Amino acid sequence: MNTIKYLLIIILSFGTGCASNVTSEFMCRPEKPCYERGMQIWQKAIDEISAANFPEHKFQGRIWTYPFKNAWATPRGTVNITEVLLNDLNETKRLSLDPKVTAIAAHEIAHIKLGHYNSNDWVKIQKLLANLHDRGFPNPNQVDAIKIKELTKLNEKLNLAADKLAITYLLKAGYNPDDYLNLLNWVQDNMANTEQIGTYIIPSSIKNRIKGILAFKNEKTTYLPN
Repeated sequence: MNTIKYLLIIILSFGTGCASNVTSEFMCRPEKPCYERGMQIWQKAIDEISAANFPEHKFQGRIWTYPFKNAWATPRGTVNITEVLLNDLNETKRLSLDPKVTAIAAHEIAHIKLGHYNSNDWVKIQKLLANLHDRGFPNPNQVDAIKIKELTKLNEKLNLAADKLAITYLLKAGYNPDDYLNLLNWVQDNMANTEQIGTYIIPSSIKNRIKGILAFKNEKTTYLPN
């Protein structure tokens, strides 16, 4: 059984790569061309969120050279992104920081702070993935529609919770809720209509997440937690 060790986003994946199969050969190290500019941008985004919300905690950023677009966190607090996604998001800003990049960092940190790795929903997701793996999914002749629907629902629930908390992080860091909506709209316009969890492709929840954030924005209560 392929153990899923990483909580994937939020953001959509392309290609065959996945966070559960990360290998060191794809890590963007200091001697690689991707490192200097990429880490300057990515770590800055992470540090902005951390400094404004929990200055006592240092999150380590990491960039991967996989040929797909994704971002994810690990239980130990490493915040990851693929080079291709970072470049696409920050293309027009060059060495300056696009708010969409900071929004992704906020979302991944929110997953960590919400304790999603230890949640019952995450346990259910792992069990569903294990069951699908044992049944031979993603073979199109063996897709279990009920389990895929449940997996999609759980994924959306965790991501929307992280979306809302990420907005409060962004506000404390001097950003606007619209910066987060701009990220989700960019994903909807520029990426596929599916999301990837481990090696499994599920329907995208971006439209529902945008609706959820718009409703959250319009609530009369304050964005910031007590």
